Amino acid sequence: FYDMRTLRNSTATFIMIAAGTIATAGVPQAQNSPDDKAMPSSNAISATKDTFKESGRTETYLQLADSADHYISRKMWSEAEAVLVRNLRRHPANVNNWQLLSNLGVARTHLRKLPEAMEAFETALVMQPRSTAVHNNRAFAWLMADNSDKALKDLTESLEIDSVQEWPLRMKGLIELKENRVKEARRYLERHRRHFDPTPEVLSGLALCDEADGMKEEAISLYGEALALRQDPDNWFRLIMLKIETNRLGEADDDLQRALKIFPDEGNLYLLRAVLRKQNFLNTEAEADVKLALRKGADPELAKALLAN
Repeated sequence: FYDMRTLRNSTATFIMIAAGTIATAGVPQAQNSPDDKAMPSSNAISATKDTFKESGRTETYLQLADSADHYISRKMWSEAEAVLVRNLRRHPANVNNWQLLSNLGVARTHLRKLPEAMEAFETALVMQPRSTAVHNNRAFAWLMADNSDKALKDLTESLEIDSVQEWPLRMKGLIELKENRVKEARRYLERHRRHFDPTPEVLSGLALCDEADGMKEEAISLYGEALALRQDPDNWFRLIMLKIETNRLGEADDDLQRALKIFPDEGNLYLLRAVLRKQNFLNTEAEADVKLALRKGADPELAKALLAN
């Protein structure tokens, strides 16, 4: 029904879902994604009170660091930025400033001050070049800037330091898939699956790899696993489409009815109902479904591809 270009484009949405928000040098942020494991927390920098006390930091430095963490945890980015800048100006020679700079990059990323965020991350990496957390945070910022190549570079460097990290493995695999590098994508997504609990994005990504390699039954199974973790209209679409392709029409129809009850306004699902009706020679009903699908926001090019024959 659709080629690898469509498969590749379909990964873009859940790449951003998988990105979520990033962990910071203090308190991990609340994530934007519905996936609770969205943020790269496996190597978040620890800026606890014990760390500062053991390093002999002053109370003022600690109070300001705690204040920044307070604002970050509540996603009060402007306030966090102001406190972090004040702390850095008051204590320019503090050896822990790379942690503050990483947090500053995070705050500025969310404020969409990307050039300033990159400057903060760059300075942090000069001070601590082997920090996986700073590389991961900057990778997220590059994703927000729609620069997958530079995000991949940071993710690769992070994984060279520590090859088993949840968020970097997941994101690198999904970005490689988006770029049509299926073999590389499978390598990282399968490593993620070996070491961590499954996520819908990783399972969907592996299913897309299987589709690209012609392994339709395996893809069907993986989409089912992904849907068991989280309901998603795109995964329903791909699961049902594969069942139509493999002539499991009864199952496809049953799944479609379930999916439409959950996502009654998802236009692309009505395109699949049109396909099933057309295969049953219900051409008038199929045409009505196509019109309904387009009114509900279905992709016109996808409609042409699905109903070309």
